[in-house]
Amino acid sequence: MDGLKIPIQRSGDELTQNAYYNGWLHAHFVGCMMAFAPSGIIVACMFIAPGSWHNSFIAQNGGLYDQLKVVFNTTGGKGVVDSAFSKKHCPFLIKSSNHKPGETALETMICRQATSFHQSAKWGMRAVEGSFPRLKDKLLILDTIEDRKNYLHAITMLHNFHTHQVGLNQLSSTYYPVFDNVGDDVLDMFA
Repeated sequence: MDGLKIPIQRSGDELTQNAYYNGWLHAHFVGCMMAFAPSGIIVACMFIAPGSWHNSFIAQNGGLYDQLKVVFNTTGGKGVVDSAFSKKHCPFLIKSSNHKPGETALETMICRQATSFHQSAKWGMRAVEGSFPRLKDKLLILDTIEDRKNYLHAITMLHNFHTHQVGLNQLSSTYYPVFDNVGDDVLDMFA
């Protein structure tokens, strides 16, 4: 799972402008969050969060943590995230990080592998952004929230359709042959 910031035009309304302004990046964005299966399919996502929201806050308020918790309780499967996500109350997440003093050898190995595996979320995001280069253009502030949501939902569905039908995806070519349809039950849980 990883976050995506999509540029949006600056608003004339001070409250709206403040919500979409990301002080870290010094620009206005819409925040999105996407969780990818080993096949490259987007299994869970959250759209149109204000650009000022942190990735972990988007995942919590968008219901992604709840969806991943259901998968964890049902199958034991965990999501891999980067340091921008909370692990405090999330046993269903593996957080990529550097070695911390006091960890066991197993925990250190898991963290290192999680850091490597989290690269797959970056590949997934690159697949989405590469297929839809207009995501780099600023969204219109005059469009309604529902219009922006429909636009981003269509992109997600088109990405999944392309990944499912064509199958050319860096995630699926790297990880999915190992699982060989084991994850289909998990994918059905998100439908």
